[in-house]
Amino acid sequence: MLCNKTVKITFCGHRDVIEYNAVYKELLSTLEQFFILPEYSDTLLEFYCGGYGTFDSMCSKAISELKEKYPKSNIKKLLITPYITKSHQEKIDSMRKNYDEVVFPPLETVPLRFAIPERNKWMVRECDYVIAYVTHGWGGAAQTLHYAYVKGKKIFRIASNYDVT
Repeated sequence: MLCNKTVKITFCGHRDVIEYNAVYKELLSTLEQFFILPEYSDTLLEFYCGGYGTFDSMCSKAISELKEKYPKSNIKKLLITPYITKSHQEKIDSMRKNYDEVVFPPLETVPLRFAIPERNKWMVRECDYVIAYVTHGWGGAAQTLHYAYVKGKKIFRIASNYDVT
């Protein structure tokens, strides 16, 4: 399929997910918009996944499910890894089979303890949309969501009544 444009979608969410089935159902419904709305019919959909925690696993699973349901869609599921260290390579290698591509953002000079937050900021800067599961105002997911608002990104909120603004 020839694509006239690319839309990049990233995720931010807590490591743990409360009410997994309800959140997964809402995530699928939110993602499906990109597959069924006519404005995305000739679009390459690039999904940026973080690969840590339950919400990230849920997002990867949902994208794979929708790839099967809509085989004519042009989709790339990317693992965006914050580390390229030798000790982390085994984890990346084991996850690689679940993704179309593994991307390491330009974080070589970032100290390891800041790599995940900086990777999350990079994902937000690079994307067009953010799909967020943030239920409280502390932690990395809340910081990433706040950053997405600051950057003026289009945000889809899932299973949350927490107000970031």
